[in-house]
Amino acid sequence: MDVYDTGSKPAPWSEFRDCIKSVIVAAGVESVGTYAFSNCTKLNSVSLPVTLKTIEGSAFAGCTSLVDITLPDGLEYLYDYAFRDCESLRTINIPESVIKISRYVFHGCNSIADVYCFAGPEVWYDCSYSESFMPDKGTTCHLSKPNWDKYHDGTFSLELNLTYKADISAARIYGLQMSLDDGVIGVDTYFKNTDQLSFDIWKYMKFTYADGTVEKVSKIEYNSHQSTGYCTITMPAKNINDPIKVQLYGENDKALSTVYTFTPAEYVDYIYRNPDTFEDGKFTELIVSLLSFGASSQKYFGQNKYPMYYDYIVTEYSDEEIAAAASDLGGKYSDYDMSGLDNVYYGSGLILKSGTSLNLYFTRDSNITAASSSSGNASIEETGDYIVVVLSDIKWQDLGKTFSVVLTVDGTDVTVKVSPMTYVYKVLSGDYKDNLKNLVMSLYNLNKRSTEN
Repeated sequence: MDVYDTGSKPAPWSEFRDCIKSVIVAAGVESVGTYAFSNCTKLNSVSLPVTLKTIEGSAFAGCTSLVDITLPDGLEYLYDYAFRDCESLRTINIPESVIKISRYVFHGCNSIADVYCFAGPEVWYDCSYSESFMPDKGTTCHLSKPNWDKYHDGTFSLELNLTYKADISAARIYGLQMSLDDGVIGVDTYFKNTDQLSFDIWKYMKFTYADGTVEKVSKIEYNSHQSTGYCTITMPAKNINDPIKVQLYGENDKALSTVYTFTPAEYVDYIYRNPDTFEDGKFTELIVSLLSFGASSQKYFGQNKYPMYYDYIVTEYSDEEIAAAASDLGGKYSDYDMSGLDNVYYGSGLILKSGTSLNLYFTRDSNITAASSSSGNASIEETGDYIVVVLSDIKWQDLGKTFSVVLTVDGTDVTVKVSPMTYVYKVLSGDYKDNLKNLVMSLYNLNKRSTEN
């Protein structure tokens, strides 16, 4: 599948070129076509999928506001003038997978300070670089030590306008892994230690999120052979399609790798499209449920900047599907067991914005002063006219469990029994807005699939 090739006719978005600031090329796309995003002068953010093989001629030419871009592992061909006159471009990476860089790809890109190159010198042979990069070899081409040797063993005769430096030998990002162990999505980012250097020099991974916030994670796990290291971040489902930038750092905040940009949704979609690689499609239905829940969360919380367009996700459900789910839950989850506290119990809420929490609301005259729960995390908050008992960090596969909650009321312990699925049942069977019903319906499906795998 290709992104629109405008060689023969204008792209559908051509009249908006002066307005486009961000481009996300969807997973599954293998080629960005000729002139596809050329002269999008306000474009400053581009996310490319791991499925991409080719960037055609002049695809991003004249994108004068583009400062950096991460070319994905798996990319093979960069054709003529692909980034011509991207005059603000400061950094570029050349993945190991690249086979050919055609002539004038970076013509007029005179602000590029750093090229992080994992490919061998043979990829440059069709290039003409007298007017590329900074004048007088002011651009640094960062190489691994093995690659530096290839560039300087006497067989590479092409004179490039670059200064070479062997300083990216420590590591490179090469993959992701995701988990659903908690009420949020866990993402493991893996680095490969290409030269078997000591992991002691790896100090932290820096994650830059779509909203500009930065997280530095210093807890890095690695295998016994010190060939692979990784660290874990978590995020709510509504952010599953947000682009994330990650880079490895050492002492004195020195970068040890190039920047890698990914979206968790892209990785999940890759698993979906390659079922034979991942336990014969065992997780296919779980993946559909996960991305459907993420897309429903985006719609409910108004997270519209990075929408998902995968054709298999579901964000709207029929009345018959909702009624069937309510019927399935009704026998076991029709109500909470409040053990005599019904007169001070007001209602409940399932909080899904940054995790999964069940909130139980009691009137202030309930005099609840302490709470503990078999769910493991219980606390008390006061808001307005209510005392709120919060059961937090509930795992998706535990949403159907019934938790015993011990409340201290006027100095006496009272045990109530609650399940998050009771809230789901009440929404599906009650008079609630469609967008909330669709959200909890997708959560119901996610719980069902996660308990099956």
